[in-house]
Amino acid sequence: MTSSKEYEWSSSKIHVEHWQRHEALFQVFHYALRYALMPKNIQIMPRVMEQNSRVLEYGCSSAPSYSCWKRFFSHINTKWVLADIANHSFFYAGCVHGRDESVTTHLIKSADFAHPLKGIEGKFDVIFINEVFEHLDQPLHIANYLIDRLNDGGRLVFDYIISDAKGLDTTEGKAQRAETIQVLNNRLKIIYGKIGDASHSTGLCIGQKIK
Repeated sequence: MTSSKEYEWSSSKIHVEHWQRHEALFQVFHYALRYALMPKNIQIMPRVMEQNSRVLEYGCSSAPSYSCWKRFFSHINTKWVLADIANHSFFYAGCVHGRDESVTTHLIKSADFAHPLKGIEGKFDVIFINEVFEHLDQPLHIANYLIDRLNDGGRLVFDYIISDAKGLDTTEGKAQRAETIQVLNNRLKIIYGKIGDASHSTGLCIGQKIK
């Protein structure tokens, strides 16, 4: 959500409350139309999807990556976990996809920000985290946390949009940007896209976990 407001990010509870503001409700309709017309990650799905993969879409919102797989690539058998905090778009995704046999939905509670996948066992072959790092309370921690949850050789599909820490872009998303990008560079082999440096937005990348 584009906004000139500067929100307070003093606790995980307040973080969740920002995403539950009525102004954010429009995102449900905006993303439903946007990804119906231009499916998310369709160009890189064949590069990361393999039979019997376990996939996580982190900070999934309306689950555009899963929706793309379901619409175009469901012949490739995969199991998905859709994870996000309590927000309008995530509840929409739960209504649309929550009964699919290939899906587990996971609500990230404010008390579990340090261990957001609490209760979800095992590792993943692919993790999608798109348009998320700039919104996170602890982007550096989450970068390490998600890479730790990848199998050896697993792939992280990510970007990192540069921001001025206004609206739903957090102050830590801005402050920890350079360190987070360094971790992504050091712990992943970039096999698609280019990370660049902290002065520019990082476009869509695929990083493979270094064993």
